[in-house]
Amino acid sequence: MKKLKFTIARRLIIFTVARLHADPAFFADLEAAKAEIAALRTRK
Repeated sequence: MKKLKFTIARRLIIFTVARLHADPAFFADLEAAKAEIAALRTRK
């Protein structure tokens, strides 16, 4: 049963990541977050 739950969870994660990678808005948000983190790191 544990292996089945792991397999289901893994497939769900794979599907979610694939869905996000197909969305241009996701990449725009990701780039904005990266820039925000970089700005915070340079302030220290």
